[in-house]
Amino acid sequence: MQVHSKPFMRGAAELIFLVALTAFSTSSLRANIPTLFGEVHGRATAVNSAVVVSAFTLDYFRKPVVMAKLAASLDAGTTWARSVNTARIKGVLETSGLRVSVGKDATFTKVAAWLSRHHRMGLAIINLTGLHLAGGHSRHYLALLKSGPRGLYVTDLGAYTGWLSLSYLNTHLGPDLGRLCLFVRPGGAPLGGHTFKPTSGRNIELNIGEIAAGPGMLKIPFLLHNTLKQPIGIGSARGTCFCFRRAIIATADHEIAPGKVGQIVLFFDRSAIGIGNIEREVLLQFTNDPNRWFTVIVQGHITATHPQIQLTWYPQAIDLGVVRQSALVAAQGFTVLTPKGVSLKTASASSKVVAVTRLRNRVGEPQTDSFGRTAHEFVVRFIHVPLGAINQKITIPTTDKYVPEIVIHITGQVEK
Repeated sequence: MQVHSKPFMRGAAELIFLVALTAFSTSSLRANIPTLFGEVHGRATAVNSAVVVSAFTLDYFRKPVVMAKLAASLDAGTTWARSVNTARIKGVLETSGLRVSVGKDATFTKVAAWLSRHHRMGLAIINLTGLHLAGGHSRHYLALLKSGPRGLYVTDLGAYTGWLSLSYLNTHLGPDLGRLCLFVRPGGAPLGGHTFKPTSGRNIELNIGEIAAGPGMLKIPFLLHNTLKQPIGIGSARGTCFCFRRAIIATADHEIAPGKVGQIVLFFDRSAIGIGNIEREVLLQFTNDPNRWFTVIVQGHITATHPQIQLTWYPQAIDLGVVRQSALVAAQGFTVLTPKGVSLKTASASSKVVAVTRLRNRVGEPQTDSFGRTAHEFVVRFIHVPLGAINQKITIPTTDKYVPEIVIHITGQVEK
């Protein structure tokens, strides 16, 4: 994908689709944005921005991408020339295991506000509906990755990647902005493609893969083919873990008619389901078949939400233990790791008996860890600490929205 220094204009809309996706550079945002080098290329793909933005979103969240299957799922046609609506993109992303919510009456200002709240783990997809495009397309999709003082970080996978101000976006693209916007986050369970039968006599096993931890409900769906001669509903649902909340049949009457396939959704409390490899069981009893219990086994791996890019520091606190003389209180050190875009302000101590100094890197260049976080080293010195209990703290304001202030408590005891 070619990255241009000037934003695209409405009059240049047709040119957007004629640019082959040959390279991709987003170093100004973050180095690990996926590129899909060999998967997304050529005019056939570039012309259908729905296929491109869906592929980019899947790879952005580390989901597998097979372009031919993706185009078929989007119903883009054998030549990928058919216009794809937003609802179909939403369905494809949810099927892969992403959480997708729809924002109505979308504006660039609303999108910026949402990305500010979820900038660590989300992206937004918007569509432009008023453009007259080559190939007869009436929709063009953009992915918005980040919000900041400069506006929105936009990737138009046909021509432009970079920051655009809200003023520019509202003026040049606002009139063509579609009503709906998709907000995409990791952590949803993939939709089950296998259909189970209540008469199979086997446990129903669902492997949800890797899911991000967080607040809210984790919805795990699966398909059930009613091979009985009467409609079935859920008479009772019991979980072997207190994280289980309920089970529903996703139809208007909450039943599956004879011979029909219906979707059953299991609800788990995401914050209570735990971290790591999980195996949870749910016992289902259906109406009209009260003597039979079905066991649904849910397996997966729950990960912390992007822990690798979070602001962190170590040690979290300093315990000096028992010191026999105040003059022997040794200097202590701690390290703060800041992700890209987060900075630290001046550190302060709770009293004059403590002094905190930020050290310069010995080689003159900032050190980074394997996740790209910058390491900042501090040293704490103690001046005439009085006898008795030590109860001090170091405070460092930050620009991190979720951790606006680092507090390191210092405890211990000075005795004669």
